[in-house]
Amino acid sequence: MIAAASKPKSGWKEWKLGDLGVVVTGKTPSSNNPADFGNDIPFITPTDYKNYHKTASSAERLLSFAGADKLKNKILPAKSVMVTCIGSDMGKVALNTIPVVTNQQINSIIPDIKQVHPDFLYYTLIGSYDVLRSYGLAGTAVPIVNKTDFEGITVSMPPLPEQYAIAVVLSSLDDKIDLLHRQNKTLEGLAGALWRKVFIEETNPKWEESAVVGKNWTRF
Repeated sequence: MIAAASKPKSGWKEWKLGDLGVVVTGKTPSSNNPADFGNDIPFITPTDYKNYHKTASSAERLLSFAGADKLKNKILPAKSVMVTCIGSDMGKVALNTIPVVTNQQINSIIPDIKQVHPDFLYYTLIGSYDVLRSYGLAGTAVPIVNKTDFEGITVSMPPLPEQYAIAVVLSSLDDKIDLLHRQNKTLEGLAGALWRKVFIEETNPKWEESAVVGKNWTRF
């Protein structure tokens, strides 16, 4: 059994991940059946996590409905908590907002909402990153946490009402962070558009080239 990241606080209880919901290890469709891939159900791999802040609603590859049907016991409903469990990407966590399928490098929990708030579980596993990494590196050339070991990881959880309260606060902060990221991207796009407009599309014909520190610069 993998130890919890810290001792439980007063009123909190230790739980095994396997007791907090259904653990699902993903699977990759056979490459011999290209029709299993299409444009319908996101097929998430660790590579996709670079595009996620907290939530996941898309992937670089998608399955067809026919392909997903072959893996129907691997389809994750919205609000499942997906954790990368092998290789250099181990320990990354995301929360899906639509039904998805993952590959075998990801273990996911379909939370039992009578026991755990999905967002609180997400933040708990974010905080367990070092525990996952240290366990995965123990005794293997390639770091890995298999399904059985993943189910045995223990985490500390408060009563459900407290989980909700904590999740609301942390989710609000995450929303603000996400908004700032999107605003930064918008400003970067505006700056790039302004640069193109002023210095490329509407170059002043009176400008002339001048050598400055060994490079050609344009000046009025």
